[in-house]
Amino acid sequence: MNEKIAKGFYDSVVDEGIQDYKKVLTNNLDFTYGLIEQYKPWMDFYDNLSDTNKELFFSFIKQTIIDTVSTVFGIIDGPTTFSIPNTEFKLYINDEDSDMDMQGSFLAYVQDKENNN
Repeated sequence: MNEKIAKGFYDSVVDEGIQDYKKVLTNNLDFTYGLIEQYKPWMDFYDNLSDTNKELFFSFIKQTIIDTVSTVFGIIDGPTTFSIPNTEFKLYINDEDSDMDMQGSFLAYVQDKENNN
């Protein structure tokens, strides 16, 4: 079960997140929400990058998203320094305990995906 959840998070958070950022930075996103002013400095920065640096920039964003998802799973699983006294996090998926291994499952999925590309 954890592997399916890891894939779902990767597809939804990492892949879709990267696509959303690409849309924003290449001005291919509908800015009807008034966000153009917020993103304008990033769009200008991106426009001034070489094609190689644009790829590098997106690989950095991707790694940042992966690290963030991993950290959140680590907080839920317990192996991080994040703590609230007398608080224990548990993740249940369809009433099934994730066995405190979501971070490991997610990072294993990321590693497998990178090895197959």
